[in-house]
Amino acid sequence: GYIPFNFTLPGLKKGAHTLVVRVDNRLGDRTLPKKNVDWFPYGGIEQPVYAEMVAPVFIERFHVIPSAVSDSKATLKVRVSVRNLGPEVEEKFAFGVDGKELHAGRQRIGPGASVVEFETALDRPRIWSPANPNLYSARVSLGADRDDQFTRFGVRTVRTEGTKILLNGGRLRLMGANRHEDHPDWGSASPPHLIRQDIEIIKRLGSNAVRAHYALPELFMDYCDQYGLVFLAEAPAWQYAPEQLAIAEVQEKILDHLQQMVARDMNHPSVITWSLGNEWPNPDRSYDVIRRMVERARKFDSTRLLTFVTGGAHAWRVHERFPLAGVLLET
Repeated sequence: GYIPFNFTLPGLKKGAHTLVVRVDNRLGDRTLPKKNVDWFPYGGIEQPVYAEMVAPVFIERFHVIPSAVSDSKATLKVRVSVRNLGPEVEEKFAFGVDGKELHAGRQRIGPGASVVEFETALDRPRIWSPANPNLYSARVSLGADRDDQFTRFGVRTVRTEGTKILLNGGRLRLMGANRHEDHPDWGSASPPHLIRQDIEIIKRLGSNAVRAHYALPELFMDYCDQYGLVFLAEAPAWQYAPEQLAIAEVQEKILDHLQQMVARDMNHPSVITWSLGNEWPNPDRSYDVIRRMVERARKFDSTRLLTFVTGGAHAWRVHERFPLAGVLLET
């Protein structure tokens, strides 16, 4: 319920059509999230729904992944997800940043879903940080006029060194809050002005970071980028007991959800961690399960830290599988 989805209907006839949506918000021991979480799991449609006319070959999304960052240059790996509803074609791809074309080339695109990758360089990059949240606008175009998409991205690095989190090579001390998408008037469908107001409140607290137990609206993520708030993203796997984590269906749901979060939020420089879940009781009893999940999750995005959050400052053996141990200390 926290991640967008889409489907394509080719060959529709002209005229009026009816879109019927059936929503099932019943929670159980195998759902994600499970029943009895510590937030109110609203049902219904809480985010925008829209119809888009697409070409036979169109761009589903694209990611801009900076690497080898220095004061003089940053390498940009561009990954474009494309869908072709017809036979194989050859098309031109062009990529630009802030209106300047940095790459152009032709690629053959087969039927169905495919990924096109290429690299280019960005000279004298403006580094993103909480103090200086510099953002770039990127555009990918397909063919002469088939399709194009825009996104914003930032150039920054994040890694660990011993007990330190290093952002752009400097130590990052996290100070922030956990946010729920909830409002007495609007439930989990906050209007834009209230989303921005929450960002401003968090900033006025003196915070530089925010986390959530599930994916927040894309507008909130945009504001985190824009205002310089570091975000710790997390799949809604809250307090799964070892018996639940042992269920293959539950494991697949967590990993699938995390992979979709990566696909949606990969371009947000504010996101520095992906968390598998929160407060799993006695996680060492699930050591082998978590180890296998970590091995798969690392393949989704190697540029950010992978973690899960424990309740209280307790050292578990399973922490050796993570570069960052998230510890929840509530005051």
